[in-house]
Amino acid sequence: MARTDSFVEYTVELLEKVGPVQSRRMFGGWGLYLGGRMFGLIAEGQLFLKVDDVTKPDFQAAGCRPFVYDGGSKPVEMGYWTPPADAADDAYALLPWARRAVDAANRAALKKAAKKPRARAAAPAPETQVAEKQRPARTATKTAKTKVPAAAKTATKPVRTAAKTATKPVRTAAKTATKPVRTAAKTATKPARAAVKQLVKPVQAKAAAKKPGSKQTPAATRAPKTSTPRAAKAPAKQPQTTAKRPAKPAQARRRRSSP
Repeated sequence: MARTDSFVEYTVELLEKVGPVQSRRMFGGWGLYLGGRMFGLIAEGQLFLKVDDVTKPDFQAAGCRPFVYDGGSKPVEMGYWTPPADAADDAYALLPWARRAVDAANRAALKKAAKKPRARAAAPAPETQVAEKQRPARTATKTAKTKVPAAAKTATKPVRTAAKTATKPVRTAAKTATKPVRTAAKTATKPARAAVKQLVKPVQAKAAAKKPGSKQTPAATRAPKTSTPRAAKAPAKQPQTTAKRPAKPAQARRRRSSP
């Protein structure tokens, strides 16, 4: 392990001209990073640089070999290749190959960033998810009720219509059967009410006659009303005309007044 650590330090020194390279332990090896993006790895004491469809033909033409690990059923090839043999120990010869690896890492990061907005647009916003979780249960139930498929609604309509049609004769028969009973009960109670009224009427009349200051008389003692013809109207009185007596002489009045 000490040999591997020293090889990692040596490789980082060779890559100083590329930029501030950092090494991190990973999966029994080491990863090489520049600007937070992995562009190379060290495994089994060998340097491997990142490639893509743009730079892979250059590595193949230079006689480089890929990093392959045992995947269980078959070996798996990764997108990392060794630099040419003449650039393994020369910083100036390694520089153009290291820059190709850094460019491949940057292109991979851009592709990954371009895919994220599409995924975010397809997925609902976090605020919407939280709002949906906080909705009351009754709102969810109401939404479920309002979103009944049209086919299910159409299928249940004949059943409801048939049930309504089947119960209609029953309700009509029950109403027709109870109608004579109500009529008979009403007819039977009518004479009873009339008899009670006739019994109560004399009692009410006696009570009214016993009240002090009452001018009413019992119905039994009242004289029957007789219809008498009205007298004919007397003719209107005519004014009487009386002849005025002649005034007596003043001497006669004096005689009467003297003793």
